[in-house]
Amino acid sequence: MGNKKSSLKKPTAGRRNYKIVLPGFTKAWDLIYCGDVDPWMQVADRFGFGEYAYCCKEVSCDREFVCLQYVRAVCNRNQHTFTIDRFPGERLHVPYLLQNDIYSMFERGFKLNSAAGAMQDNLILLVMHKEDCFVSHLAFPLIDHRRHSVVSVLLAPRENMTVIQCDISPDKTISTIMFYSNWCGNFSYDLYVFSNETGNTKDYVTLNHEVQPYIAFDPRSGHSTIAIANFENSSQENTSHELVIYSLSQKKVLQRSNLPLRIIIGNQFNLLYSKDGRYLILQKLTDNRFGISAYCDMYFFEVENLNLVKYFTTMLPGLFRVCLVNYKPVFSHCGSYMRLLDHRVDGQTEAVTVQIYQLPLAMDLQCQCRRIILQHMLKVEDVKYLPLPPKLKNFLSFTPVS
Repeated sequence: MGNKKSSLKKPTAGRRNYKIVLPGFTKAWDLIYCGDVDPWMQVADRFGFGEYAYCCKEVSCDREFVCLQYVRAVCNRNQHTFTIDRFPGERLHVPYLLQNDIYSMFERGFKLNSAAGAMQDNLILLVMHKEDCFVSHLAFPLIDHRRHSVVSVLLAPRENMTVIQCDISPDKTISTIMFYSNWCGNFSYDLYVFSNETGNTKDYVTLNHEVQPYIAFDPRSGHSTIAIANFENSSQENTSHELVIYSLSQKKVLQRSNLPLRIIIGNQFNLLYSKDGRYLILQKLTDNRFGISAYCDMYFFEVENLNLVKYFTTMLPGLFRVCLVNYKPVFSHCGSYMRLLDHRVDGQTEAVTVQIYQLPLAMDLQCQCRRIILQHMLKVEDVKYLPLPPKLKNFLSFTPVS
């Protein structure tokens, strides 16, 4: 299997030598690797996944842009800075100016939540709240940790709104916040769209009145297209569990799934796209009766028509024992391999195994070339060092087209 490779250092000059780390293409959806989690670190680079730790410990958590639970943000009001503990070996200090809205918010009694709302590359969306005579107010500072600056401040459109989900679009131009609130006597889940540049509200759409929805941005569209699980079709009765592709720019449903979500309702959902945006994965997590184990069902849909093409099921320790990040499927650097975890009990022996599956091969030449190039590299981040035009670099690093 080979030894674990050391991480690459930033080059100073000249060419960099890369080594092929992935095997050739095999049959679609084939299980090409299955092994215990303990020796996984010795073979991870071979499949293009890099480092990975199963047990999530806050002091050593390295899921930089995946797990929001371990982003710790505090405010130093004496120095007028946000301090963020998240990145290994690096503490971020982001100043806010005296004339900034944030300064006046702290003066009016706003407090900063310790956990971030969303992250996308260099952008981090923080959450601030204020309780005043049973009336709650919310604000969301958007910071750029590379520039060490506050980009804008998003404000909740009304009082007494509950934050359900925050997201930053792949092209980083907008942020969406799903609220649950009562408006004119009606409770609903509403998705508000904010401009990251100005912080102003651009639009909103009501997703559901009864069942919590889940959304995911299409990585190919920049900011215009999202997938929604548990979408409510207001034109028909008893259709509050649809899986749809929705256009934020046109404010209409583009595609509907051929599988009713009523048969796959679970305790918790994860909704995500494959790296190249060809597949939409709906993951259902269900604890067993005693919370000892969790059943993980994953449904793979083709994005173009939302037809169900594949189903996987695995099992892991219960949701209260393992960080939720461990349940999500992870894709290789080139996007053509998928990693799942499975927890198996054989008599008195328990083991967590790592499983690697081969995704279907993209037919177009551009995607095949991208796959081959990325298979010669240890990290997608190394694309920026290649002597290529910016558009080709963006394509190789799965950067969406605005």
